[in-house]
Amino acid sequence: MALNKEVWVSDIQETLELGLDFLPRMSDYSEFTTNKTVHLPQSGVATQIYKNANVFPLAVAQRIDTLKSFDIDQYSTQAFLVTNIEEYQLSYNKRQSIMGQHIRALAENMANTVLQGITPTEAARTVTTTGVLTFADIVEVAKILDKDNMGAADRSLELPVDMFYELLQDENVLAQYRSGFSGSVVASGNYVEIAGIKIYKRPTVATIGGAEAGVAYHKEAVAFAKDSPEVFTDSGDGNGNPLYGGGIIMSALGWLGVTRLRSDSKGVVALVRGV
Repeated sequence: MALNKEVWVSDIQETLELGLDFLPRMSDYSEFTTNKTVHLPQSGVATQIYKNANVFPLAVAQRIDTLKSFDIDQYSTQAFLVTNIEEYQLSYNKRQSIMGQHIRALAENMANTVLQGITPTEAARTVTTTGVLTFADIVEVAKILDKDNMGAADRSLELPVDMFYELLQDENVLAQYRSGFSGSVVASGNYVEIAGIKIYKRPTVATIGGAEAGVAYHKEAVAFAKDSPEVFTDSGDGNGNPLYGGGIIMSALGWLGVTRLRSDSKGVVALVRGV
C-alpha cells in the first residue's frame, strides 16, 4: 500500500493547530505571502490638524510610507521510521500515535520561537513584576495598551503556567471571582479576563534577560502568515523501503512567521518576572 500523504497531512495540520492555538488571536496575513515573504506597508506620519485656520495657503505635506517585511520560517522534524504503514494509515489512533510526539514537538518549537520573537524588550514596552504576578501588574499592561490607543476588544496575554496560577491567587482576583468574576473564566480554566485582557496559559512563552516573561498584544498589532504542512517520505518502490523491512522513512515540516506590525511595537507589551 503506497502512502496517502493527504491523510497524514490532515493529521499534522490538526496537531499543529492545537499547539498554535493563539494564532486566531492575531491577524492572519497568509494571503499576502509571496515566495515565503510577507510585505506590509507602513503608513507615514499623520496629517497636521488646524483649528480655526487663518493663515493661507496651508502648508503642503507628503506622507512617506515605508515597507515592513517578514519571512515565513520553515520548521521540520527529524526523519522517523514508520513500520506497518498500511495498519497505521488505516487507523487514525495509530497514525496519531506514531507521529504525535514528533508533530507536538514541532508545534511547541514553532510556538515558543514566534512568541519569543514578538516579545518586545524596550523599557517603554515592558512591565516588570516586583515578585509574584499581581492584579496591579495586569492593570499596568492595560494602561500601556490604552495609551497606545488600542481597541478595548481583542486584547490577549500569553502567560507561562507559573505566572498564570500566581495571578489566580491574587486577593483582588479572588475577590472578583467571589463576586461573579467566574462568568469570565472558561470552564476548562484556559483563560481569565482582567481589565479587558484575556489571559491564557502556556507551558512557556518567552524570556527576557534570563527571566521568564509573558507577552500581551492586540490583534491589530501582531500578525502571522503560514503555509500548509508537508510530508516527505522514502518508501522505496512505493510498497515500503526494503532496507527497513517495508517501513517508510518520513519527516514533516510546517511554515510559520509572526511579527509585530508596527516598528514602534505599539500594541505589544512584555510582562517580565522581577525579583
